[in-house]
Amino acid sequence: IQALKDPFADALGGIPPGIFGFVDKELDLFKRSGISPLFVFQGVAPGPQHSMFVSRMEQQMAEAWNFLAKGLKGDAQKCFAVSTSRING
Repeated sequence: IQALKDPFADALGGIPPGIFGFVDKELDLFKRSGISPLFVFQGVAPGPQHSMFVSRMEQQMAEAWNFLAKGLKGDAQKCFAVSTSRING
C-alpha cells in the first residue's frame, strides 16, 4: 500500500489524488450488482490547540516548501509528512 501512496499526498492533507478514481470505479461495481454501500466515518480529529504545536507545524510546512523549491524532493516529502502528522517531531 505504501508504494501506491503519492509521495506528496501529505502536502495536500494526506489524501492521495488517485483514490477518487478508484473509489468511483468500485462504487460503479456495487451499483451494477444492486448493492447500496453505506459509509461510516469516525469523524475529524480536532487540530492541535496549543500554540507550541501550531507554530511547530507551520515551521515544518514552511521548511518543506523551501526544500521543494530547491528541488530537494526527498527532504520536502519528509517535512510534509512530519508537519501533517499528529505526532510532530
